[in-house]
Amino acid sequence: MYNWHGGYTIGQVFHDPEPSNADAGESQFIDGTLVVKVLFAEYDPAAIVGPDPLANAPAWQIQDPFSASNATFEVRLIQMDIAVKDPRSTDTGWVFATYVYDESLPAATPQQRWYNLTPVGLAWGNDPDVTFDGDPDLDETWINPAVPAPFDGHVGLHGRLNGPVDNPQSACMSCHSTAQVREGQTSVGAYTAARMVPDNSCSATERQYWFRNIAGSEPFGQMTEPPGYCEPEAPPVASPPMRALDYSLQVQRGLVNGVALNHANPCLGHIPPDHLPDAERRRMMMALKQGDIERKRWVEESVRSPLPQALRAVDELPSWNAVGMEPDPEIKEVYPGR
Repeated sequence: MYNWHGGYTIGQVFHDPEPSNADAGESQFIDGTLVVKVLFAEYDPAAIVGPDPLANAPAWQIQDPFSASNATFEVRLIQMDIAVKDPRSTDTGWVFATYVYDESLPAATPQQRWYNLTPVGLAWGNDPDVTFDGDPDLDETWINPAVPAPFDGHVGLHGRLNGPVDNPQSACMSCHSTAQVREGQTSVGAYTAARMVPDNSCSATERQYWFRNIAGSEPFGQMTEPPGYCEPEAPPVASPPMRALDYSLQVQRGLVNGVALNHANPCLGHIPPDHLPDAERRRMMMALKQGDIERKRWVEESVRSPLPQALRAVDELPSWNAVGMEPDPEIKEVYPGR
């Protein structure tokens, strides 16, 4: 979730209904941008040993993506991550915070359980000088000394900030510093140009490359030398074609889906052709947005035919084929009140 500052930047990057037209060069966020990410864990009380740390945590039922029968399973709140673009963070431009659910805190109602989120800590830099556990140079990170017992000690590499669901060989800011894309590349690996977390084959010295303090406008860099991809390319790839994404892995994922994979939601696997936006629908949507076409004309052109149903798409209605109706080029769609 983004506040309006962040939403503006997202809109500048993904400015066109055609995902492949996204502009990675517009990905620098405005000071004051707030990003919130809520994380849930699959809940199975039979698998918990000892006191249940999520016994009364807010719960959702979600659809199992691997179930042929649309079965659901329960997930419960475990973590919340927050990032703020703050000019006072002079090394990176960002401040990151992580919270975990604390079952021990009282709550009068189930709704108030959202207030049971307790800070794990803050980070405003990658602590590039920290090289071992207990290193006293950890001065760009604050870890809460009162983290709830079930999650105490779940931090990043050498004590850096991380949450219980994160990779302990990395850290919040380290992962996000890899947010970049390399224009003109079609494979996902070449497009992102670096791994979020250093490979196990990387030496301790090579791992430190992931813990530099870099501005959000500076690309992480093209990593070379397979299989571990532990070293940066020298000389560095110029920007452009390398584009820094201002610590936003969410923007990177959107660009990967829309540009590298040419599919807005590849997680769904195979998509029937009539569910995908096509050139005519995108043309009409952009024309309406720019004022080049009146809504009345759009309604008139929206017929039940094999052609794209632009108005239905805007209203988030399924295509005629999707609901099992035969196309008919002679029948107009009726939208009461328009």
